[in-house]
Amino acid sequence: MRRIFIPAVLCTIFPIALVLALFSVSDHMLRHHNGFVRQIPPHVAEVQGSIDLGFNSYYLAGASGTTAFLGNTTAPLHMLKVDVTALDTQHCRIQINLPDLSTLWFLKLRVDSTQFYLADGTVPVIYSGSIHDLKARRTSFDQAFFVDFQPVSQDRIVMRSAMAGTAEYELAIQTETERNVRIQKDVLEKQVDGHFCVDGMLHFSRSLARLVYVYYYRNQYIVTDTSLNVIGRTTTIDTVSKAKIALGHISSEKSVTFSAPPVFVNKQSAVDGKFLYIHSPAMAENEVAEPFQRVSVIDVYNLETNRYVFSFYLPHHQGKEVRDLVVRGGILTTLSGSSLVTYKLATHYFK
Repeated sequence: MRRIFIPAVLCTIFPIALVLALFSVSDHMLRHHNGFVRQIPPHVAEVQGSIDLGFNSYYLAGASGTTAFLGNTTAPLHMLKVDVTALDTQHCRIQINLPDLSTLWFLKLRVDSTQFYLADGTVPVIYSGSIHDLKARRTSFDQAFFVDFQPVSQDRIVMRSAMAGTAEYELAIQTETERNVRIQKDVLEKQVDGHFCVDGMLHFSRSLARLVYVYYYRNQYIVTDTSLNVIGRTTTIDTVSKAKIALGHISSEKSVTFSAPPVFVNKQSAVDGKFLYIHSPAMAENEVAEPFQRVSVIDVYNLETNRYVFSFYLPHHQGKEVRDLVVRGGILTTLSGSSLVTYKLATHYFK
């Protein structure tokens, strides 16, 4: 029995110890100096107020004027409207002609200007409607599976899809007038597997008519026009130029997943006008570890000049870092844990 028991214990402990060691290494990389410096001007963001939403299942779906719109992962037809100046809330329900929601597992809400979009890329299906009456109608954007989407206009959607056979991610365009999906294979650049290594966040600046794609695991963002023609690739101030990810195969499921926690370079991001806001977990040469662990750092980039502008700190709210953010009209709205927090941005820094 002893000869059998000892190897069994080792087989159980060793993989756990390996993952913990790799996680420690990745955390060490983020919490130690990374070969760059930040510009930190004073009084960029002033906290305006906060409200406890009661649940951490809310996410920011968009903003229009002084209203932030939130979706909920556990109640996909529930929309929460928050007046970010008065912090008044209004709970709403999206009306949809669908008797059985069980066929839609991954509904995600996105609000763009006066339109809302409710989508499940695993079906695929996209519903849309006005934020004023919340009546959803099914669109004809149903020609390709997708994992993320960004409305560009009422008849054009940009999406990120996994290619059949390879599972590699590509950006694509679908319109309501064209039945075929147009895939742009030269936008996302493969480094490791073409799937996890190119994962990121998709945004749209309506005032610039530009799409912005921010990689999670490398120091770069991409700017394209609304036809996905690349205008520029910009390096962020972080020095991690290649995705630091370790992958493992699950033979029983015939799938690939992370074998260790990945090193995030850009955790969250938002676009408003000509500015890109990136929540970065990496510490700069001119920052100190102990206070750095109590704040979320937002790096700001100018999308017209494609240059880094400056950074600012958001102290953790009730010990929780920023997990989502949106910016509209000089107001930064964030989620930390189950709380929504608003900040007024100093206008003279954003000209």
